[in-house]
Amino acid sequence: MIKYLQSKKYGFNDIFNIKLYKLKKYEFIMEMKHEIMVNASVEEAYNAVTTQEGFAGWWTTDAEVNNDEFTFGFYNKYWMKFRKISSERNRKVEYKCIDADKVSKDWIGTKLIFNLESDGELTKIKLNHANWKEGIEIFAMCNSTWGHLMFSLKDYLEKGEGKPMS
Repeated sequence: MIKYLQSKKYGFNDIFNIKLYKLKKYEFIMEMKHEIMVNASVEEAYNAVTTQEGFAGWWTTDAEVNNDEFTFGFYNKYWMKFRKISSERNRKVEYKCIDADKVSKDWIGTKLIFNLESDGELTKIKLNHANWKEGIEIFAMCNSTWGHLMFSLKDYLEKGEGKPMS
């Protein structure tokens, strides 16, 4: 491709500037996807991702639910508030981050979408953390943390004890 463009008298900087322009012109949205099978019913999995007790058992011990708003605190320093925006009992629940502390402000506008699928005695839990703006520095760290938390969710459902943050 580069040889073809060079033969057309395009310089490398011309090509590079075109790509930079396109990246600046369009805003890219990124998402994280995780999936895990658990030896639990779809109803148990749904309760784990929709109730204060459930979230406190695997995500953070500082979980507070007030109707359709969920506030999650971490290490007595950071917090995020989500609103449930849609729900299909035992199938899917979607939350949108509506507020956060200064450090976690990049979460605002992102969505957590949990999809649940029954497979006999097992349940497949799919997490999609969507609507991240391109270039967010904490994206990689959050993605790694979700990987850990999916196993915490699995332990919570299968052993009755997850590894939530505090």
